[in-house]
Amino acid sequence: MTGWQDQWARIERWTERVRAVQQGQADYFLGTEHYRDEVFALFEGLWHLKDWLHNDPAVRVSKEDVDGWVFSETSPVLSLKAAKDVANGSKHLRLANPAVDAAQTRNDATFGGDNKHVFYIELARTGQEYDALTLAEMCTQDWRRFLALHNITAPS
Repeated sequence: MTGWQDQWARIERWTERVRAVQQGQADYFLGTEHYRDEVFALFEGLWHLKDWLHNDPAVRVSKEDVDGWVFSETSPVLSLKAAKDVANGSKHLRLANPAVDAAQTRNDATFGGDNKHVFYIELARTGQEYDALTLAEMCTQDWRRFLALHNITAPS
């Protein structure tokens, strides 16, 4: 595989790791900071899929296509705006131009028989809070919608 599908495959692997840890099904122990790193990597991947799409010569999607879809006044794509804030906040420490002021609010950890972590993200502009896995799955669905709008087949 080459092209944007490589990034999609990475997103799927990160999602599976976050899901396994959140549901206490990981066959390895992941400390709180390591889990947080996985969550940040997942959202960086989700946000930067846009770059893979418009840089892939096999796909006819421009940067303007992606930005217009995510950032237009009427855009319902809240999840990708949150992904932008989480990705850029984890990468640059502070957000110069937040889309929805998304930030980590808490990380619930359960240790014992099933080690679990649940990382929560709040969208300050809307007051909504999501666990990382739910928000990541929303992003994936929004990307699938974008791909369908542009007649691009999403990997299954």
